[in-house]
Amino acid sequence: MAKAIDSTGALFNRIVHRDTTSLGLLDYALMGFGGSLAVWSAGMAIGSEQVGYFSAGLVVAGTLFSYMVRLLGKSSRFVRADGVLYTIAGICSAIFAGRLMTLMPEGGFPIELFGAGWLSWMMIFGSFVSWRDSTLLFQAVPAIALFGLVGCYDTYRAVIFPFYGFLVCLATFFARAHGRQMLEESVSSGYFSRAQAPGAAPVRPETTPGLGTKLREGPWRWAAGPEWALASALVVVGISLVGAPVVQSSVQGVAGFVRLAVPRMRQSSTLPPLVTSAQVSATVGIGRGAVRLTERPVLDVETDRLRYLRNASYQIYTGRGWARSAQAPTVLYAADSESVKQIKNPNTFRWRIRLQQPLRAMPIPGTLVNSSPSLTVQPDGTVSLPGSSRGWLEVSGQSLEPQYPVEAAQAGELLPELTSTQNIDPRVRALAKAAAKGAANDWQAAVLIKEEIARRIRYNINTTAVPGGEDPVAYTLLDTQEAYCDIFASSMVLMARSVGIPARYSTGFLPDEANRLGDGSILVLEKNAHAWAELYFEDAGWVPFDATEGAIEVPGGGVGDGSDERPWYQREWFATILDGLALTLAFGGAVYAYQTFRNRGLNRDLRSDLDRVYLNFSQALYRTSGIRRGMGVTADEYLAAVTPSMGPLAAEVKATSDGFVKAYYAPGPLQEDGIADMKKRVATLKDKLKQLPRQPRP
Repeated sequence: MAKAIDSTGALFNRIVHRDTTSLGLLDYALMGFGGSLAVWSAGMAIGSEQVGYFSAGLVVAGTLFSYMVRLLGKSSRFVRADGVLYTIAGICSAIFAGRLMTLMPEGGFPIELFGAGWLSWMMIFGSFVSWRDSTLLFQAVPAIALFGLVGCYDTYRAVIFPFYGFLVCLATFFARAHGRQMLEESVSSGYFSRAQAPGAAPVRPETTPGLGTKLREGPWRWAAGPEWALASALVVVGISLVGAPVVQSSVQGVAGFVRLAVPRMRQSSTLPPLVTSAQVSATVGIGRGAVRLTERPVLDVETDRLRYLRNASYQIYTGRGWARSAQAPTVLYAADSESVKQIKNPNTFRWRIRLQQPLRAMPIPGTLVNSSPSLTVQPDGTVSLPGSSRGWLEVSGQSLEPQYPVEAAQAGELLPELTSTQNIDPRVRALAKAAAKGAANDWQAAVLIKEEIARRIRYNINTTAVPGGEDPVAYTLLDTQEAYCDIFASSMVLMARSVGIPARYSTGFLPDEANRLGDGSILVLEKNAHAWAELYFEDAGWVPFDATEGAIEVPGGGVGDGSDERPWYQREWFATILDGLALTLAFGGAVYAYQTFRNRGLNRDLRSDLDRVYLNFSQALYRTSGIRRGMGVTADEYLAAVTPSMGPLAAEVKATSDGFVKAYYAPGPLQEDGIADMKKRVATLKDKLKQLPRQPRP
């Protein structure tokens, strides 16, 4: 077992310390990989994998190019011009950023993220002219800035993992670069050429192999190397993974959500129908199985209270979903319609909505009265956006809502299709009539139906799809009795129609109070997409009825539990891999620590013994000469200061001092016999020094 541990530790040392004398392949691999993680994360932050992979690929290509330049001309003056070329590259990337965006897939970064685009091109160009430690290390500056932008906008939650990878790469490379700088300084000081024979070839890191190893065997053998930088970075990663969630949960209740301008994202083609163009399409399906929504921001809204934000309604039940009526009259939705005028005691309220994602229709609370900029209500009830503005649009307006009745209220009369029982399963109609039996009026009947649905169906975001050939509403109400909002809303509409109450199926968003921002507005996320029923009553108009209220949630399937789109890095198998890597790193760290402390433990104890012997020696010299050895004074400097006071013992004192210098700085570990010999020499010398006259102390 001990041999296996020693072999593992030796292999680790060879990998980490390989090629520390000069800038090598490992260094370029570290910074190339770290830089590609930064630009890839910037692409992912705007919802474009193509931009991310495009930028990362160019950074990798540029890093390989720089490595080849370094191999071919590392001693030429051309390589030393990399700093000037990097400066030019940074300036050009800023000046021509707009044109450079056109070279990227999908138009590159939007104008709101001009800085991210500039920094990405700066890293791309810089990767082609990173020919020395200084320029290669400078790549960390735009990389850190990019990670800061991505983390600030918070549109790519998985950025922590690329950032941790970048941090590990940067820490390891920085330690290696620092080691090379120490080596250059040591060579310049003449440390390696003191005992060199006349006429020998000059000592240079580029032409003299093994200098890095010799340096670590000499006076700098206790300096921290790349392995400690790597270990420190991993410790920081581990602490942040454990501590960040704790800090976030501790301060969120006080700080709330910090409001930031979220960059415009490209519409994803893989999002569920409640969020994409299905909201304004002619049909929408229901009961299609588990839905996975992300935490990507869609809009933020300011209203007097939490309100349903409708952006689509459907009138015709197809047996598998909903379709729009070609005959839905404008008067049901327009602000000056007769139906709105007939609402008794309407409540007018103000709102402000700012879109942060492109949508096909504007989600609106209540019935629109007016807005700025002006919005158009289509005959089907969809509120159109002005021109081509589908993202980053801010609209303020007023809407109407009825003063909801709590007692006697009867269903209003509208289009026959809004009370049609066509395609409704007879068992659903029978269930509705049984639930509403004994109601004093239509309002009470609607309330009883809502309670029956909430009692029968448990809310489960992870429910399976309804089998083909089955009616989704009947199959859920009478069989599985588990679903999410689309089946709840559909059940409410069909059962209300079954007892003669006009109803329609509506989709949009339901804000969550937990997402309230610092300015009082509420951030609406994709996972806040929702479906509900709207029932029409005399003197009240359209009234939302949400049957999910009061429903029991299946553990792990409630609102928000399974509603996040879980990419590969959040799956169970990836978590298992991370656990395995963590155990591997822990084992590797333990092996390295064992080897390091086993090899150095004895030497560290011997060094302490030697320190005590030298302290005894310097105190004896102080008693004789009256000169105290100050902080930072070397052994040779102290010897020169006290020699005039040593008289006939000057030669013996010098020999003893030289013995200490050799013991401290000679290659190889300290020897116990040597320390014992030095102790005897100091004891003998102290007796002799006592015979000399003591000099007055200054």
